[in-house]
Formats: sequence, C-alpha cells, structure tokens
Amino acid sequence: MARYLFVFLYLFSISFWCAGQMPIVKQSAADSLIYILQDTKSDSVKARANFLLFEYWQNRAPAKAKNHLDEAKNLSERYPYLKAISPFYEAKYYAASDPVKCETLYMKADSLLSRYNTKDAYLLRARAWYNCSVLIQLNDNKRSTTLILDKAIPLTKRSGNNDLLSRMYLGLGNTFKNNRQYSLAEFYYSAALQLVRNQFDEGTADLYLSLASTYYQLKRYQEAKKMLDKAKMILLSFPNSRLAPLYYQTEGLYLAKLSKLEEALNSFNKGIKAAEVLKEEYERQAIMLMKYSVLYNQKKYNEAKQIIIYLSEQKEIMSTVNNRKRIYAELATTLNQLKETSAAYKFQKEYSRLSDSLNDSRLKKDINALEIKFRNTERQKEIEVLKVKNERALLAAKNTKLMNWLMSAVIAVLLMLLLLGIWYYRNKKKRRELSYQKHLNELEQQQQLKFSKAVLLGEEQERRRLARDLHDGLGGMLAGIKINLSLQVKEPFVEAKKIELQKVMAQLDSSVTELRRIAHNMMPVNLLKFGLETALKDLCEVLMTENTRIDFQAFGIEDTIPEQTQINIYRIAQEMLANAIRHANASNIMLQCSQHENVFLITQEDNGKGFDLNLTNNETGIGLSNIKNRVGLLKGKMDIESVMNEGTTINIELYVD
Repeated sequence: MARYLFVFLYLFSISFWCAGQMPIVKQSAADSLIYILQDTKSDSVKARANFLLFEYWQNRAPAKAKNHLDEAKNLSERYPYLKAISPFYEAKYYAASDPVKCETLYMKADSLLSRYNTKDAYLLRARAWYNCSVLIQLNDNKRSTTLILDKAIPLTKRSGNNDLLSRMYLGLGNTFKNNRQYSLAEFYYSAALQLVRNQFDEGTADLYLSLASTYYQLKRYQEAKKMLDKAKMILLSFPNSRLAPLYYQTEGLYLAKLSKLEEALNSFNKGIKAAEVLKEEYERQAIMLMKYSVLYNQKKYNEAKQIIIYLSEQKEIMSTVNNRKRIYAELATTLNQLKETSAAYKFQKEYSRLSDSLNDSRLKKDINALEIKFRNTERQKEIEVLKVKNERALLAAKNTKLMNWLMSAVIAVLLMLLLLGIWYYRNKKKRRELSYQKHLNELEQQQQLKFSKAVLLGEEQERRRLARDLHDGLGGMLAGIKINLSLQVKEPFVEAKKIELQKVMAQLDSSVTELRRIAHNMMPVNLLKFGLETALKDLCEVLMTENTRIDFQAFGIEDTIPEQTQINIYRIAQEMLANAIRHANASNIMLQCSQHENVFLITQEDNGKGFDLNLTNNETGIGLSNIKNRVGLLKGKMDIESVMNEGTTINIELYVD
C-alpha cells in the first residue's frame, strides 16, 4: 500500500508541471491510477486519482472524464485542500462549453487556494490565472496580458516551476510580437530561453525561431541568423517536426530581406512541402502567400498571379476578414501590373467594401458599448434614488414610533423633559441631513470627475481612431487615385488634356497635405514618438505666423510622465494657444512649462485684448471648459488674470503621478 501511495503522490506532483488545457497523464500513468483506485481505501487518495484521470480522459472520452470529476468532487467534501482544488478541475470541464462559468470557477479556486502557502497551491493558482488569460485572449488581449504579468507569473515564481514560467514568457513574447512591440517580445523570449537554454527539445527550437523572427523585424540580421542555426541543429534530431514549416518560413523571410530571393523561394518551397506532410493546410497557404510576395518583387507577375488567385479560392486562409482584405489588395495590384485593369478594379472594389464593412462593424460595436454603459449608469441612478426613498421612509416610521412612545410615556410625567427631547431630536436630524447632504455633494463631485475622465478618454480614443482612419484609409485612397491619374497622364492625350490632369494631381497633392495636417493635429505623432517637450515645441512653431510670435520655454520636463497625462497636458496647451490666437488676437505669446518632481506648471502670457472674468464665470466657453475639465482630471489648479485690452495671464498647477 505504501508503494502505491508513493507512486500516486509522485504522479500528482508532476501533474502541476503543465499549464492550460493540455493532457498531463500518459497511458501507463492512467493504468497505475486505476489500479490505485481499486487497491486503496483512502478517500483523499481516491479523490486525487480521480482528478488526474479526469484530465487524462477529458479530450479522449468526455463522458468518462465527467464521471471521474463527479467522483473526485464527492470524495473531496471532507478534505479542505481537496475541496479548494475542486473548482480548478471543474473549470477545465466547462472551458469549451461555458467560458463565463469556467472563468468564475477559476477565480473561486484561486480564492480558496490563497489560504495555503505551499508550492502546489501556488502552482494551481498560477495555472488558473494562466488558463483565464488564454480564455479571454481573443476578446480582450490587454486584460489577458495583464493577468499573466500581475497574477500568473508571480505565483509561478513562488512555486519554483521554471518550465511553466518559460511557457508563460513565450506566450507573452508571442503577444507582443503580434502587436509589433518587438523590443518587448525580445525581452520575454530571452527570459524564457534563459530558463530552458540547456534543453535540447522542440520547445527550445520554437524559442529560437521566435527570437529569429523578432531579430529579423528589429533588423538585427546577424543575431537572427544565429537563432536560425541553433533551431536547425535541434530540428535535425526531430524529423517531420511540427516546427519544420515555421523554420523554413522564418528562413525564407530572412533570405528575402537579404535580397537572396531565389534562396528564399527555395526555403518557402521546402516549408510548403513540410506543411503538406504535417497536413497543416493553413500554414501551407500562409507560406505560399510569402512566396507570392517574393515572386512579385522579382516582377514575375504571371507566377505571382497564379498563386494569389489560388489562395483566393482557399477557405482556410480566406476565413478571416484581414486575410481576405490582404489577398484582394494583392490581386488588384498584380492584375494592374499585368494591365488587366477591369479585373484589378473588381478586386480593388471588393477590398474597399471589406474595409468599409470592417470600419462599420467597429463603429457599431463602439456605439453599442457606449449605449450599454449609459443604460447601466441610468439604472444605477434609479437604484440610488429608490434606496434613498426607502431609507427616508424607514427613518420617518422610526421617528414616528419614537415620538408616540415619548408622548405616551413622558407627557404625563414632565413637560420639560418632553421639550428637551424634541430639541435634541431636531438637532440630531439636522446634523444627519447636513452630513447626508455633504456626502451627496462628494458623490456628485466624484461622479462628475469620473464622467469628465471618461469623456476626455473617449475623445482621445476617437481622435486616435479618426487620425488613423484619415491617414490609413482616406490617405491610401487618395494615393491610389493619384496613381491612377499618373497612369492616365502617360496615355497619349491632347496636351491641353494633360495640363488639366496635372492640375487635378496638384490639387490632389494639396488635399493629401491638408489631410496629413488634420490627422497630425488630431493625434500628434511627435508626442508619441519624441515626448511632450518636443511635441509642445513643434506645436508652437506650427502656430507661429508673421503676425503672431510664440516664445516657448521648457524646464525639467521628464520622459516618465504617463502617456495619457502627456496627452492631457498637450491638449491644455493647445487649447490655451488657440484661445490666445483666435479670440484674444494676441501678437506676442509666452508659453512656459516646467516640472518639479510630480508637480507640472504651465504659464501663458499674451498681449491680447483680454476678457471679463465675471462674464467668463457665468458663460464659460467650450475651450476654457475643456481646459478646466482636464485640469480637474489631473487634480490641478488654474488661476486666470485678465485685463481688458491689456492681455491675459494663466497659471496652471498639475499633478503628474
């Protein structure tokens, strides 16, 4: 019996070395677990064995797995620790059928296991959080990443499980690489590699390939080649490895970047054959798309056309909107090169339709989210009003009862005590009302601040979206129109007709320039790339004219200010300068920005026509109202001094923690 118990405990301990929904018990181990169930009389051992058998049968025979899960739950009722881990396994059962219930059960398991300071408990909690992150990754990638960083990784470190920690780092690296944050991807891939550097398996090869593709994107080609070579050394020991298509794909991209196009085509062909052997149809088609790009760059348009038309007929790669957009765009470009103008126009039109449809769906989703948020807010207000009414009714009933008792008990004994009681009651009620009113005012201020923050955040997000849509959508369409017009100019037209077309192209260039100016004003690129000080300096230079001089001074502005705070400061300065130029007609403006630790100071002085402060307090303009809202959002203070026909001085103090 002791020998079987030792075998079982060993199997149970190694079960925690795997994460996600992967099976962790092999056939031989499953046979041993079944033998233990027949031989042991301990309910706790039986419960643990049933949990592991549930994992073994989960993807093989769901009905059989459910029986083992139910049996394990029943046997765990008398054991607090086993009862705590029970929701973890139950969550895995609902992972595919009911994601909401699955996530709820994982959180319950985490809460129950938080009472235990053992490595097994830490590891189960880490797996619960990691599984949650996988569950929500498609719908909320940002929250998924946060769960891994803030929850799963710290718990995994406390458990001492380096294999699971390595897999989490790999997952984070993939997430950041997909979001084109290649420096962060490199950091997490390298961290994962440090934990498994001495292992010689496919998982390590996968890490080398991930690092190779990341170095390729960072244009560090020598390091990319080193990673490719290390992955190749490992994969030589694994014929028909699942990573073979990925290796040839990465190698082909590397060679194409070095302009070794024929060698790149050879690698892509090997990758296509490897994917066929593994029956990985989507991978095969993805590599074919890369092969198409090389053929197009070689100006082998007929060969490129055959591949891209073939891909347009494949359901696997055409299953997503983004893939369909890419393929239709490539079809239009290739057919245009082959002078098949009519067919090229057809696919360009289809590409535009998909782009418009995708934008419409995103807009509808945003509108629905805002509507739901608004309805929830209104419903909460109604609940609060009803709650206040009920409290007042209860208080009134209580007071009436108290008064009746006082009148019946005291009026016959002493009138003075009755008067003192009434006086005390009234004062107490008044204090309660004052306290309640003060509390209501504080809640109203907090609600107003939250509302202002939401409005400003929504405004910035909409600015970003519109700027991106203007630049990427309308800008691309205008560029396409210009290309088509350029082709028309090359046709043998009458000279007067060519001059007219050239005028139209000049007007189109002006439109593109104006479009870029509008997009830059909505979301300044310099702020995101070079920081607040550079963005403010550029803003002043753009607004300066022959009639308006702006003197910008910056002292001690740090790069550590959060991005959203930098955007709010930039908007405040932008609004102040706009008011001074448009409304005050100032010819000289001094804008000074300085920072001391977490305090940020803005001072603006102008020689404009000024305004009446008393009138402004009663009828605040939109611009000044926006400034006040942003200052309030940053818990700051604003002081305005203005004299009619003598100018205006504005001092703002902000907190930028």
